[in-house]
Amino acid sequence: MVYANQVISVSVITLRANFMPASRANSTSPFKKNLPLEKRLQNSIGEMPATEKRIAELLLESPGLLVTHNATELAALANTSKAAVSRFIHRLGYRSFIEARQEARAAQDWGSPLYLGQNHQAQPRTLTAKLAHHIGNDSANFEKTQRAQNEDTLRYGVERLAHARRVVCLGYRNSALHATYASTQLELLRDNVILSIDASDRLATSFYGLTAEDVVLVIALRRRVPVLLQALDFLEQQRVPVLLITDPSGLTIAKQSHHVLTCHCQSSGLFDSYATSMGLMSFLISETAKELGQAGRSRLRDIEALHQNLDDLI
Repeated sequence: MVYANQVISVSVITLRANFMPASRANSTSPFKKNLPLEKRLQNSIGEMPATEKRIAELLLESPGLLVTHNATELAALANTSKAAVSRFIHRLGYRSFIEARQEARAAQDWGSPLYLGQNHQAQPRTLTAKLAHHIGNDSANFEKTQRAQNEDTLRYGVERLAHARRVVCLGYRNSALHATYASTQLELLRDNVILSIDASDRLATSFYGLTAEDVVLVIALRRRVPVLLQALDFLEQQRVPVLLITDPSGLTIAKQSHHVLTCHCQSSGLFDSYATSMGLMSFLISETAKELGQAGRSRLRDIEALHQNLDDLI
């Protein structure tokens, strides 16, 4: 078995194009027609150069900018050029910026909150008003996150978390909080749950012996560290299933074999908001408990009885 610290050098990871090779970036792909904007962005962001990737990340957070801004204004917001916007639009499979704007306007007309654009109103002054604004921002993030999910991926995640031989919960920095929460809850329902939240030799011992019968739950919210890329490369080489929870900026590290759940964590303040990512995690674990059925409830009941006997909770 190859250990994680023997694996690959840190390099730029590029997601292979799902629908169109890079050499055809300026042609319209028939495979992308009829896909909503967000799916086109998710499927193509990994093949984009940095100048176009900035536009993609901007539109993943606020697709309504296609309605409220022209190509020149969008280029200025993304700190890129109008020519890069044109290449970006064709890479997504649209014939023109106007065609992309028409799709965004149609979504706006039927009331999708994804396409409301940026809020240029004055910021509230009182703390209670600021709190309401903050909660409203989280509500919009929840709507974006819900619309980004795929039924098959959710089902796969629940089944693997319930029935995989072993579950490794991996995350670094703020993502470590999510990994800790997931492992703490899952070990109440099933055995063979492993937590890996540091970059020491613990990573090697966590990964030792993993096979296709296991699953690694990887939380990779932004401010990611280089060792995460090494870990993902190792898991791909060993063909270990990966359930990846990330924000839109993390789609560039996803691989074809990964099962990806995207969370929108944009905040109106200085720091990202993790309401949606923790909410999605809670949902997955609740559905995992249902999937495990009586076996999970029996384990939980026995653990609760042990807490009472040990008198270790107040």
